[in-house]
Amino acid sequence: MSITLMLAAMATAPAAVSAPAVMAAQAPAKAVQSATADERTPAQLLNRGFTLAMQGRTEEARAMFLKVREMRVDYTLETSDGDWVYPPDLARVALARLDRGELRARTFATRN
Repeated sequence: MSITLMLAAMATAPAAVSAPAVMAAQAPAKAVQSATADERTPAQLLNRGFTLAMQGRTEEARAMFLKVREMRVDYTLETSDGDWVYPPDLARVALARLDRGELRARTFATRN
């Protein structure tokens, strides 16, 4: 099971952008404040954790996953596989994968 999240906001068409999103685009300072507040949602924390893990920042990633694991939520998130999973369960899987070294960025050799 892949635990990369599909966020509904990414799937919406530009015409379907909500008023708060438009206002955030017009006011960069408010957009930064909104992004900070949104980091408290399980989806944001999980996505941030995966990003940090891929950058090799494993302790910061672990902190994100631990926050989600301790959250009490009554909803599920859709994975890229189409499965609906409880966020703390996704965090537990992510922590296990992090411990096994499965969330590292892949590096490729290039020739000039």
